[in-house]
Amino acid sequence: MKSQRLLYFLIFAILVGLSACKDDGPDFPEVTNDPSITLYASTIHTVQGRGIRIEGNVKDEVGLKSINLNNESWYLDKTISFSTDSLVKDYEMWYDFIVPADSPSSDDQVIITVTNVGDRSVTWHVVVKMDGDFIAPTLAIASPVDGLVLPTVTPNPLDISCTMSDSRRLGYFVVKEENLDFYDSISFESGLTTTYNYQRTLDLPADPAAYDFAFMVADTAGNITSQNIVVKVSADYDKMYLSDIQNEADLTTDLFGVPMLIDKMAPFTFRAKYYADHANTEIKFLPQKSSFSPHCYGVDPNNSNKLINSPSEAMPIVLPEKGYYQIDFNLETMEYEVAQYEPTDKPYRDYVYITDNEDEINAGLYIGELSLVGVGWTDFQNTTGWGWDGPNANKEMTEDPENPYIWSRTEELEGTFELIFDGHHPWGWWTSPFWRFDSKTNPEKTVQNGGDNLSILVPAKANYKIVFDTHLNRAKAVRVP
Repeated sequence: MKSQRLLYFLIFAILVGLSACKDDGPDFPEVTNDPSITLYASTIHTVQGRGIRIEGNVKDEVGLKSINLNNESWYLDKTISFSTDSLVKDYEMWYDFIVPADSPSSDDQVIITVTNVGDRSVTWHVVVKMDGDFIAPTLAIASPVDGLVLPTVTPNPLDISCTMSDSRRLGYFVVKEENLDFYDSISFESGLTTTYNYQRTLDLPADPAAYDFAFMVADTAGNITSQNIVVKVSADYDKMYLSDIQNEADLTTDLFGVPMLIDKMAPFTFRAKYYADHANTEIKFLPQKSSFSPHCYGVDPNNSNKLINSPSEAMPIVLPEKGYYQIDFNLETMEYEVAQYEPTDKPYRDYVYITDNEDEINAGLYIGELSLVGVGWTDFQNTTGWGWDGPNANKEMTEDPENPYIWSRTEELEGTFELIFDGHHPWGWWTSPFWRFDSKTNPEKTVQNGGDNLSILVPAKANYKIVFDTHLNRAKAVRVP
């Protein structure tokens, strides 16, 4: 009996031992194949100090154990480990890494090693080339200017002129207009061209129409710069601008407001209201904003009672005295009239109400001097938004001593410039009236108690004189020394 019991005990111990050995590790199916990886990019183009992403799909028929990404010279040694409790057979891998700024300019590689649960490993290589190009090419279109209007005549030539350049290599250039069935392209096959001047002349139909020209230039890395230019053939203009400057370069150095948009009253008929801040102010009229060509309207040198459309021959209309003027003209008859007038609307000074009464201040009834309210001032960088940091973000303007409708202030601007005009309040209340703009990014006039907050990018740190005429609803920001 004892021997039988001993036999049972030995058999039980052996079974327990076998069971314990079996639980020492996972019971995997037999592994006979290597893992696989499909890289989404086997070659990556970059430069020192820039991030790269290594990505692909990793698979194994039994289960993945680990993925290792390695480059010793970059101190890269990243291991992605997988749990064996629930085997992963399909994995979308991606890993972001910044190439060290002090790494050599020669090409390099990242070694990817994938190991499955059967300890079978396979290695792949991602080639990293240090020839990345992430700067888009530049495109400067000299002609046509956006908004150009050509007459309904035959022939009707349109000059197309632009310059493109790239910091490394230009790839291709395209200009097209679908309504004209026009398409022209250049492929810079040599890969050595960095600058190119494109010139072409088209003859547009004489019938009234609008044409949308699409320009696009790409470099060899695929960076693209594009721009659309609208050209109209018409006997009339949608918009007209008053210019009180003589130098064409000054048409494009302001942030906004130059030249000045005027009102269209009827087909071919326009009305300009303007303040001459000095005697003998000279003005002309332009249907395009950035150039005196191809159209410039001024006094006909052979008939002072008529206008003429000629950049070279048109004489300025002279406003003899300081003050407000209304100029009406018709582009069919070329007749014009000039009359001086006095505004009758309420100047801003009549809105100003300053009080020491705390209840009135709390109610926002305090209205101070007209102010620039916004962001972009170089001496106040910490503003988080609109007046949002209180009155420190507001810049009180100065009333013109001879014109209560005009207020101005000069500020150094940089970066994103946001603006509305509002009365200063010591605790940052929004007071009425206020003025915003007809457009956030392309402002041409202000809108009282409405409109959009201005938001534009200042091209370079500089001083700008901001002038606002509450009667004309005209604001401008002109660069000054």
